[in-house]
Amino acid sequence: MVFEGLALRPVSGMIDVVAVAQWLDAQPFVFKDQLEDETWHLSATRGMMELHRAQRIADPTKLPLGLIVTVSPERICISGLADANEFARAYQFLAWLVDDREWKVVIDWGPAEPLGDPRRLFPPVLPDLVTLEDGGIFFEPLTDGARVTWDDRRVTDASVTLSVHSSGRWRLGRGRRAKGPRVMAGSLTPAALEAWLHAIAEIDTQDPALAFAQRNPNLTVEFPEDAEPDYLEIDPAAPPPHCQALVAMVIRWLAALDAWTPPTVLDELGPVGVG
Repeated sequence: MVFEGLALRPVSGMIDVVAVAQWLDAQPFVFKDQLEDETWHLSATRGMMELHRAQRIADPTKLPLGLIVTVSPERICISGLADANEFARAYQFLAWLVDDREWKVVIDWGPAEPLGDPRRLFPPVLPDLVTLEDGGIFFEPLTDGARVTWDDRRVTDASVTLSVHSSGRWRLGRGRRAKGPRVMAGSLTPAALEAWLHAIAEIDTQDPALAFAQRNPNLTVEFPEDAEPDYLEIDPAAPPPHCQALVAMVIRWLAALDAWTPPTVLDELGPVGVG
């Protein structure tokens, strides 16, 4: 199901507005509207939240994309234009909200009915929350740490992109014809992160042998203070000595992810989330 608007109220008693407000205010993907009382805007990631908040401030006559949550002692309403990512956040909110209490729901201005399992209100496939949390690290302008991306597009429609942030968070994206889940994500183990950071520090980004020519797998190294990332090209069959440790890790990790089956925890990549 995909809804345009929901109105929820408890079967008995009133809504604890303070507790709901505290939960919403604590989420990095939510901001409180400064113009409307008891109204919050729910986005997919922190970065999208910051963008939507800036849009709301710049033009108060328009509502940004995403979901709007209004809270009163009698009911909670959720409405707006959302994609699967924002629906996943809305389900996260409702799963916390309903907990062990019975609720009624009005869906798109229809009759009130028992809520039951809130999962029924959402599309059958929702992104894993781990991949959403990675959104601010991997898909938005870098604001802290360092981000390294291995991008292999030698096979049409079977591209493989592995991004690793200096926090240890990693994300794998695959083209539509590639083997395995389209999105996988997780966190490196402490030992793997230490080895990865050491391998990155060894790279000589000025090596002419890494000149970017859009043929072999390429490597993007980004730091917040850099005006432009370093775009490098690596031949995995014959990497320069200073890149050999990194290439060996990437090849080993990609092989492990290709062979992964749930709920296996990988030695270096840890628990794996899929989306």
